[in-house]
Amino acid sequence: DTSTPTTSVSLPAEGVGYASGLTMISGVSADQIVGAGVGKVEISIRLDEEPTGDTPGAEDTWLDAPGGTFISGNEVFFSTGSGTFTNWTFTAPVWTSGKQYIIRTRATDKAGVTVNVENPIPLRHFSVDTLGPTTTILQPANNSAFKTLTTLSGQGSDFPSGVKRVEIC
Repeated sequence: DTSTPTTSVSLPAEGVGYASGLTMISGVSADQIVGAGVGKVEISIRLDEEPTGDTPGAEDTWLDAPGGTFISGNEVFFSTGSGTFTNWTFTAPVWTSGKQYIIRTRATDKAGVTVNVENPIPLRHFSVDTLGPTTTILQPANNSAFKTLTTLSGQGSDFPSGVKRVEIC
C-alpha cells in the first residue's frame, strides 16, 4: 500500500465567518486501498494573527490541548478519536471574537509496517465574529443645532466580518 489517505473538513466551511454555534469541527477521511483503511485522523488549529496567511508567523499560536487555549508556539496535532474515521469530529475550543483561524488535518493509514501519512496537509480558513458592529456619527456634532443640515457622515466597522450596510433612522 503506497496510497496516502485523505481528509477534508466539512465544518467550518472554507472562508466563512461564524457569529455563534461553532461548537464542533467535523470532516471525512478515506483511504483508496481496500482493507488498509484510515488508522487515525489528527487536527491542529492555529490562531492566525496579523499578518494573516497560510505560512505561520512568529505572532501565531496553536491550540495547546483539546479544550485548551491558543498559547503554543509550535504546531500541535490532536486525535479526533477512534473508529473508522470515515466521519470524524473534534470538540471546538473557545473561540475569540474578531480572530481568524486555520485548521490542518492529516490522516494516517493502517498499511502494515510502513504507514502512509497524508501529504500535503489540507488547510481550512475561517473567522469568528461574535460581537456586533460599531457606528460613530461624525457630522453633525453631538448636541449641535442647525437651521439647515447639508451633510450627515459617520463610520461603521466590524472586524473581521466587515459592514454590509449602515442605516440612518
